Amino acid sequence: SAAFSAPLSGMMFALEEVYRSFNPTVLLTATTAALTADLMSKIFLGFNPVLHFVAVEQLHLNSYVWLIPLGLVSGITGAAMNALLLGLQTAYSHIALHWRLFIAIALALPVGIFLPLALGGGVLLIDFAEHAASPLGMLVVLLLIKMLFTATSFGSGAPGGIFLPILTVGAVAGSIFARIAPISPQLIATFAVLAMAGTLTASVKAPITSMMLVIEMTGSLVHMLPVATVTLISLAVSDALRTQPIYHALLNRFMKSSKPTVDKASQSALISLPVELDSAAMGKAIGKINWPEHTAVISVRRGGKEFVPRATTVIQPGDGIVVMYTGEHQRQAREELNLLCSSAY
Repeated sequence: SAAFSAPLSGMMFALEEVYRSFNPTVLLTATTAALTADLMSKIFLGFNPVLHFVAVEQLHLNSYVWLIPLGLVSGITGAAMNALLLGLQTAYSHIALHWRLFIAIALALPVGIFLPLALGGGVLLIDFAEHAASPLGMLVVLLLIKMLFTATSFGSGAPGGIFLPILTVGAVAGSIFARIAPISPQLIATFAVLAMAGTLTASVKAPITSMMLVIEMTGSLVHMLPVATVTLISLAVSDALRTQPIYHALLNRFMKSSKPTVDKASQSALISLPVELDSAAMGKAIGKINWPEHTAVISVRRGGKEFVPRATTVIQPGDGIVVMYTGEHQRQAREELNLLCSSAY
């Protein structure tokens, strides 16, 4: 939100990519955080966003036919970017940490000397791709170097992000496509922006976020149909290539590489039990019941509703109680809970 002056996209990213479900609480907190971040960035850093787009022309109807191949190219580019990021990370895992950094620095030096546009997140490279004043071969070289340099730097373990570099790769790919296809030069920036959304969708698998990001950054709704077309096609291509969302793939790798030791005494479990008629717990307040050690009643289901009880909440027959147990002897705790809640005992 703060980086791209796109609070709606930041909010949607939290729901679509991070939480992957609609939740009113997450929506409220994410919206508050996104709007607050956008406001603070404007107060302290001004109203100019990180990305300054040139005039993004509206597509004519006769140019819509090129959205299909553009979506294919964007999908392949996003899938290739993910494969390169994950592939080099796998290759780095067999190399000592200090050698990883040395390899990244060794690549950064010649890139910085001969192709400085490929360094950093890619803000200058996006602007360069939108104007496309250089030869086509130079754009192709910049695309390949940017992809390799991003994957090499990120895979080394050095602090850095991949969100903006993915957008940059998409913009260059879109500019190359517009140069190859018989399209008016005035539409190069438009195709670069559309490819940004398509490549981000193919890599992150967050189409709604990608659409909103482009719309907010361009400040116009006239590109809604073209950007939706490109993002959905690129998403289909990414799915056909069985590309995993990059952030989830990285998270899964991190979880597999982390092998924490689990103390059996600290293991927890949730135990759900019905309260039967004439049981020992019936008609008593939760605070007055002698619950098993290391247990706590965290919720009560009653009449189709679930609520968090208090110590004064009286247990009624037919209630369903959810008890959290933390400890090593879970079977013993379950037997003691059955003794309290079942009339058979």
